[in-house]
Amino acid sequence: MNKRKCFPQTCELSVKRRRVQECPPSSQTPDQGAWDEIPYVVLLHIFKHLDSKSRCAASTVCKRWNFAFKNASLWRSVALTIGGLNAKHTAFKCIRFLKLFGPHLRELRISCQVLSYSNSLLITDTLHAMFLLLPESGLRVLVLDNLEADNHECWRYPRLAASLVTSLVNFVDSQRSLEQFSMKSAKFEEQNGIRLLQALGQPSASNLSSLDLEAFFSEHVSVANCAAFKTALTTFSHVETLALNYWYLSDELMKQMALAFRRLKRLKVTCLWDSDNDGMLLRHS
Repeated sequence: MNKRKCFPQTCELSVKRRRVQECPPSSQTPDQGAWDEIPYVVLLHIFKHLDSKSRCAASTVCKRWNFAFKNASLWRSVALTIGGLNAKHTAFKCIRFLKLFGPHLRELRISCQVLSYSNSLLITDTLHAMFLLLPESGLRVLVLDNLEADNHECWRYPRLAASLVTSLVNFVDSQRSLEQFSMKSAKFEEQNGIRLLQALGQPSASNLSSLDLEAFFSEHVSVANCAAFKTALTTFSHVETLALNYWYLSDELMKQMALAFRRLKRLKVTCLWDSDNDGMLLRHS
């Protein structure tokens, strides 16, 4: 008889113990509620101090944080990298980002890592797709660095670089608000470089205040006495900051620049020195 009475009591005690173990400690509940009570303005301010990777991680916490993550004010400026060892993955991430936030962008900085011919193909296709996602986006700053189009191992065929320039020409032609433009180490051939400058000068010449053309042309290209280059460059009469290479310049071009660039405040001229030959200039006009 005693065994029958004790058996159900043992079961009841075990059930109670399990229920106690499944309940969260009471001390954790106020902390969870405090996160939910953060004002939306404060939450946005926190997000603004996070890098892109941290923002993405924070957006998975809850619906409210995900909603804050998509706020347009957080995505006015972005720096992207395309190419490199994991080129397909970076291309996918860049295109996906622009599909979500492209219309909100005001400052776009792209760094290229061209390691091979397949890289150059993928970079060309990726940039073409990215520019199609930014029609008349109101972009104010465009930086596209390290294309190195004179690397014939990577840019094996001239038509590949020409195709890239066509995408760039179509894109800058649609922009009306560009204030800063930089293409360091693009290293274009003469025809492609001048073609892009001419396209850039059509819609944005009156707005552009900063123009960085350091290593915009390949080192073996001489544009110092090219009439088309002089005409294209002096179109940007409102430029305040200008960066050039020494071998772009000639006495005649300097005179034209003095007349055209009335607002110029800073002129940066880059020279290449040969340290093995008593510091002689590698290129000069």
